Amino acid sequence: TEAHDWNDGEITTAATCTADGVKTYTCSACEGTRTEVIPAAGHTDANFDAACDVCSKSLGEIRTVEVSFTAQALGAFLCAPAEGVEIASNLAERYGYADGISYLSGVSALDVLVAANIAVVGEEDFASAPQEFLTAGASDYGFSVTRLFGVLTANNGFAINRGFANDGTPSTYGGYNGYTVNNAPVADGDLVEFFLYQDSYATDNYTYLTVAEEAVAGTAFTVNVKGISFGWRGYEFATAEAMKAAATPIEGVSLAIVDKTTGALTDLEVETDEDGNVSVTIAQPGTVVLVAYGEDDTETPVIMTMTEITVAEPAGVPGDVNGD
Repeated sequence: TEAHDWNDGEITTAATCTADGVKTYTCSACEGTRTEVIPAAGHTDANFDAACDVCSKSLGEIRTVEVSFTAQALGAFLCAPAEGVEIASNLAERYGYADGISYLSGVSALDVLVAANIAVVGEEDFASAPQEFLTAGASDYGFSVTRLFGVLTANNGFAINRGFANDGTPSTYGGYNGYTVNNAPVADGDLVEFFLYQDSYATDNYTYLTVAEEAVAGTAFTVNVKGISFGWRGYEFATAEAMKAAATPIEGVSLAIVDKTTGALTDLEVETDEDGNVSVTIAQPGTVVLVAYGEDDTETPVIMTMTEITVAEPAGVPGDVNGD
């Protein structure tokens, strides 16, 4: 029997995104035919707009959440604290980053980190060369950020809602399994804080400020500052409340008022004592945002966390029925 001499074949039924196609080959000797399946190509969405680039079929919807975020390095905020910013679930993907949470499923902390970098360096500059400001991707640790806000360093971290972001499951190494920034889910109303550790061993203390008494304009009141090493101990706690409960007083750190429109600090020229207490006087009534910053008495840097307090009007002078 003479062997078939098949031609190069022709596509008799084109494959679509969802249906297989057919390619037909013809023998030049006997004019017999054979076919092979062309697998369905599947949908593609190179621009991450939730619609197939080929057939325009809707693939789902882009999710959005409103979050607040801060970005800090070397004891300073890099931009004004952002509040109620809408973050789209495809933001990281649009700039070429591999997000662990599908843009059709939800928003990740990586999406927020991209927004934070845009806030710091400007959208035009970031869009022109994203990797010059934010370098993030697969690593031996699963996923790593090795440059952020234009600073080349892997010594960085993030907190969500004032806690160490974890999935709540115990780790075989102790503590809880933490999220990498591309796998950490973010929801409406969340606070995400990004920071570059100042200590090369990431011992920086995450801080908590408490005002136990009413703050009155022109009258001294006490602020207590506690902290805990975020990089070394944050993983121990399943919740933000548990981490805060484990914090201890910090001596020798400074206090400042944050300008929420710029992120600039105004030093109050006071330092905490051995119990973490410091006496503060605010001249004018209203709402102020306080942070602890600098280093403690052991030269351990702190991670700034904003605490908003209301400073009340002073009471009227006794005997003055008009209160003025």
